Amino acid sequence: MLKFLFLFSSILVFPNSRSLEIHPGFVKFFQYSIDEEVEMGSYLMCDGSAVFVSSSKNEFWGYLAESYFSERKMFSCSLLKENGQKYNFTLNATVKPYNYKSEKLTVKPKRVKLSKSDQKVVNTQKQILEDIYQTSEGEFIFSSAFKRPLNTKVTSSYGKKRVFNKHHKTQHLGIDFRTGFGKKIPVSNKGRVVFAADLFYSGKTVIVDHGNRVFTLYGHLKRTFVDEGQLVDQGHIVGLSGATGRVTAPHLHWGVIINGHQVNGFSLIKESEKHFQNIKNINELSRN
Repeated sequence: MLKFLFLFSSILVFPNSRSLEIHPGFVKFFQYSIDEEVEMGSYLMCDGSAVFVSSSKNEFWGYLAESYFSERKMFSCSLLKENGQKYNFTLNATVKPYNYKSEKLTVKPKRVKLSKSDQKVVNTQKQILEDIYQTSEGEFIFSSAFKRPLNTKVTSSYGKKRVFNKHHKTQHLGIDFRTGFGKKIPVSNKGRVVFAADLFYSGKTVIVDHGNRVFTLYGHLKRTFVDEGQLVDQGHIVGLSGATGRVTAPHLHWGVIINGHQVNGFSLIKESEKHFQNIKNINELSRN
């Protein structure tokens, strides 16, 4: 019997398994190698949601995002080829709770409850944005870590819970930077402009696709200087700061959207620094 179990275990192929931890509203960079070549067009399938990756030979890498509203404790991802065939790989993710701050605000009722016509506009624009975030370049366009668009004070952090007039609850899914009117706003990394127009809440807005469904958003601009379809390098000026949209004072709203989730932009900066530090380390080893 023992001999049979030994022979059985020697021919049974166990999946190549890895694990990571992530908070709701955060992003994690991952990079793994397996025992076969990873084809172009491969992706992770995580509980029915596709996470696209870049690859070279038997290595693949990408950015995994978790929804701010996530209530799950863990999930698993399988690595698939473009045709749906599975590789011998599984990623197990543990979701760790995160304590977001909250604030209470009193504003005019009309700023909380939208009219029927305004709500119709918001619903239409929401669908437009969802469609944009589902379409992306098939590879990462950038070749360096992301940078914050401004080095000014953060006036409203990501994830802050807001209670308006003691009843209406919402959350801030971006980062607000202090600025006056007319400050030049640079793009956080290289990418392609996929939206440059007005939105109900964020006013004059620019959205940039950085590849593999990684996007950044620049809102409340006074003017925009880019066109849809334009390729922009890191630091390119996309517009001037302002107070357009649903705001009371000028500031920059910076948003990061990855795999359809609005996540903490500072976590993207941190994880992209790991991404390119890994590349630097590999290059140094290859030279030695």
